[in-house]
Amino acid sequence: MHLTNPWALWFLPLAALPVIIHLFRQRQANRVPFPDLRFLKESRTATWRSARLKEWLLLALRVLAVACIVLAMARPLADITLPAWLGGSEGLVVIVIDDSASMAARDGDGTLFDTAKRRAGEAVAQLAGNSRVAVISASTGHEVASGFVAPALAGQRIAALRQGDRGTDIPGAVRAADALLAQQGGKGLIVLVSDLQRTAFGDLRPLPRLSPGAAVRLVDVSPARPAGNLIWENVTASSLRQRILVTARIAGGVRPLIKLERQGRVYYAQQAAPGKDGEAAVSFGWPDADSLTLTCSGDGNALDDTFYLPSRRQRYGCLLLADSGAAFLRKALQAMAPGGFATVSAENPASDQVASADLIVVARDLVPQGLGQRVAGRVRDGAAVLAVPPLRADAASYNAALLAPLGLPQLAGLARRDSGAASALKLGPGADALGGDIAQRDLATAAISACWKPGDGDPGAPLFCDGRPALVLRGRTALWLFGAQPEMNALVFKPLFVVLLHRLAARLVDGAAGAYDVGAALRPDPGQQLFLPDGSTAPREGSAGAVPLAQRGWYRLTGFGSQRLLAANIPAAESDPARIDQADLAGVLRNVPWHQSAGRSASSSPLLAVLVALCLIALAAEAIIRRS
Repeated sequence: MHLTNPWALWFLPLAALPVIIHLFRQRQANRVPFPDLRFLKESRTATWRSARLKEWLLLALRVLAVACIVLAMARPLADITLPAWLGGSEGLVVIVIDDSASMAARDGDGTLFDTAKRRAGEAVAQLAGNSRVAVISASTGHEVASGFVAPALAGQRIAALRQGDRGTDIPGAVRAADALLAQQGGKGLIVLVSDLQRTAFGDLRPLPRLSPGAAVRLVDVSPARPAGNLIWENVTASSLRQRILVTARIAGGVRPLIKLERQGRVYYAQQAAPGKDGEAAVSFGWPDADSLTLTCSGDGNALDDTFYLPSRRQRYGCLLLADSGAAFLRKALQAMAPGGFATVSAENPASDQVASADLIVVARDLVPQGLGQRVAGRVRDGAAVLAVPPLRADAASYNAALLAPLGLPQLAGLARRDSGAASALKLGPGADALGGDIAQRDLATAAISACWKPGDGDPGAPLFCDGRPALVLRGRTALWLFGAQPEMNALVFKPLFVVLLHRLAARLVDGAAGAYDVGAALRPDPGQQLFLPDGSTAPREGSAGAVPLAQRGWYRLTGFGSQRLLAANIPAAESDPARIDQADLAGVLRNVPWHQSAGRSASSSPLLAVLVALCLIALAAEAIIRRS
């Protein structure tokens, strides 16, 4: 049994009030011998015993009535199945059903999602006919499958639900359900049917308080023993190395076979061998083909067995705007030729050079106003820009002519350090933009002697130096603050310099290398058109023209005289079958009245009607006995 309002138990001592009153009213009579009535002794004793029994019965009924009232205030729920006429009406109920990608895991003859629909249907079937039920999704976006309708109709809506590809956001779903209840007055029950995956609760931050009278019931459909599964943690397709690098984590001790395929043709296959920590790494050559997929077999979730790879572009036009002192940067860009970048250098480029460039790298000491306007205009047409101010850069010209029009942070001065006290680069929260396989130890020997200070910070920057962003990314534009000269950093002498530069360039021209998570929003540039995996044209939402990527697969992006395949895959967190432990669950829900249904087939029923009926029966019996 679970109590929706456990604070009501503080009133339970009131059940002793009838006993206390009875004790105070009880008085001891004086014995007075009366010889003439000695023959009535047996009759008097029998009458006294009958009255005594009646008093104790009345006392028990009064205690029972008070206890029922207190328990009714606590609104208990029992893990038993009651008939709808006895279970009472919950009034308003919001069913939050988890239809995320993790629910595609096998569960007997079906999937966890099949179990979730069945359990949600059972919960709705037990409600009284005057209840009103809404149904929403626990995945990102929290789509409303049904507004408040009768239980029978809500059951039909639940049966019609389909498995989704998105990630899970349980805290957001509970808040969305509470908002639905608030629109109807706030009082009601939120029934969450989920596998209670740990990653579905985000950073495990406690939920805020719900509307007065709202409570949460958890229905856990996770298997007793989670199936093993492969988690695609990081997939990097490096055109510079001509390799596809895969880092995966394997849960449950399985050893899946990973294959690189194209339309059924297998290019490479390798058995994943996890280490003690469950991590596994494989590497394949990168075939000169589009529509490539990574597939695995032998794990517990068929929905994430395929990882879609975006198409590779064969050639990018790169324009370097630099003075004669940018020799290291020029050589690094030329070394990127195997990765598809054809670089042309110019101090004062012609208009056709600017118009044909996919990436413009600005590393001049001074940026003329007219040149800055042409570069900014090219960005509006779909080009990418990387600003690399050198040691002797004119900060004022950079700020006015280039950085301000591009929306990048202003240069706020140069921070210098002695060679003996040089700083090191640190990976930041946005380091995945550089491929995800660059470790901090790779940057340990990259001494930074001088670094430009940005006017405003970016907590999500990929790289930091002395606690300040050293690389700032804003869409198709970036600001490289630690220069490309030996006087500013020692990184220019290392192969990592070319790797970082190539990763950043590919990120700028292709936007996250064309790989996205399902649930993300893509904003095509003006003049571009996006086609969904089924071939239909993607509608744009809102003034920003965002296109939600709601399903896994390839999205075809056309415009500016070319087209390429973008890939949307299930979020890696959805492949992790680990369930949240009870202590963390209690911490997340500590501000919320909640309980959890026990067992895989039992369901909780409200006992309010039972308690009220029992209280009325006790009072009626008390009145009948007292009058008799």
